[in-house]
Amino acid sequence: MKKIKYIIAYIGNTQPEAYEIYYSKNMENMERAKFYCFSSSFTRYLIKTYGINKFMELYSAKLLPLEYQNIYGEDLESLLLEWQVFLNQYDESNVRN
Repeated sequence: MKKIKYIIAYIGNTQPEAYEIYYSKNMENMERAKFYCFSSSFTRYLIKTYGINKFMELYSAKLLPLEYQNIYGEDLESLLLEWQVFLNQYDESNVRN
């Protein structure tokens, strides 16, 4: 299975246990893998959707939770929902394994 399916599975759209089985029985390693996978995907989404300049502005922000609204015009929860919609609509035929 491709990584995108595991991300979608974990956020509640298919079977979450598939993601856990894929990575590890060790909870610490699994949590680390989830964090890496999700943060990478969300970062790519922000850059692709809003551009590298806005992302770099966020990256250098001091009060990160407050800056999503100032930089992107939306709070973090709204951006995460947009990202989930994007993942659900993503065309996997263009994704490399």
